[in-house]
Amino acid sequence: MLYSSSMIDIYMNKRIKGLKIILYPLIIVLPLIVLFILLVSLKTRILFTILTFIVLFIYSIIVTYNIIENIIKSKDLIKHISEVLNGTTRNISGNITNVSSIITLKRNIHIVEIEVKSDTIIHKAYFNIDLFELNIKVNDKVSLTLSNNFIKEYEVL
Repeated sequence: MLYSSSMIDIYMNKRIKGLKIILYPLIIVLPLIVLFILLVSLKTRILFTILTFIVLFIYSIIVTYNIIENIIKSKDLIKHISEVLNGTTRNISGNITNVSSIITLKRNIHIVEIEVKSDTIIHKAYFNIDLFELNIKVNDKVSLTLSNNFIKEYEVL
């Protein structure tokens, strides 16, 4: 089985870690800005402006990276995993006739579309390549368990 509820816990922890990484630098940034305010009375306002700009620029890079990589991506993957785990499942088997190139779904989920021909019907299934490694290729005979058209479990026959 590819998807599990422990994956939700992993990405939830990653999301919380991202929030902590955003908040913890504030412990350093705020005292630095107060220190710069004290220095302004001794020096010039230009020094204050330059030092504050540098500190806030570094902090904004940290915040932007964490928002994109840890918070938003984890939230999207948690939602995706929950939908796959709670969706209705169906089983199909047949030969793989086509594997598409990488498709970006929503903001951060990358999938591959797989066409499986069973008897005369061609089924389209999706495989999340962000979470798992694709070990199947064209002309393989497979048995798939799908949930919301995503491959939840597969076996190469």
